[in-house]
Amino acid sequence: MIRYLLVLMMAWQAKSSIITTNDIPVGNGTVKERQIPVTVEMQFPEGHNALLNSNFTINCTVNGYPKPEVNWYKDGQIMVPTEYIHITDENLLIVTGAITSDSGKYKCLARNEHSEATQEQSLRVEGIYVPPECTDNQQLLKCDLIVAGDYCKHKYYATFCCRSCTLAGQINLGNRRT
Repeated sequence: MIRYLLVLMMAWQAKSSIITTNDIPVGNGTVKERQIPVTVEMQFPEGHNALLNSNFTINCTVNGYPKPEVNWYKDGQIMVPTEYIHITDENLLIVTGAITSDSGKYKCLARNEHSEATQEQSLRVEGIYVPPECTDNQQLLKCDLIVAGDYCKHKYYATFCCRSCTLAGQINLGNRRT
């Protein structure tokens, strides 16, 4: 009999090993790779809502061995990083400057060669985006009266009562991205 040292990786996240010793006759021993099924758990912003022009993060906690590959989807389409969408090595999806088209179903899919797991949740972006430069000039006009009289569509009034008219939904400055 020869004494063998068998090292098993219990989970890739743990970055540690369990060491056991066994008496195994020469030529009769087999070593199998340890497999841990893939699991996924998503953490969303509270209430699954985000405000316009805010930043939000969705966390996808993934377990499994061998280490799973993670992909993000929105409304069934794979997501790719952009100027406003960031995907980290820690499986965080970060959206900066949220707009209404960021509303939808987000899915985290993790898979390795042995198994896969997924979780999907909806998120809604709400509110009215008012750019910082969109302000009211109360010295020239009484903006509450402009809004009440539905005069915001006039270029002059919209300029001097930009914030009030935007919040009232009477003018749409458009999104800074689509």
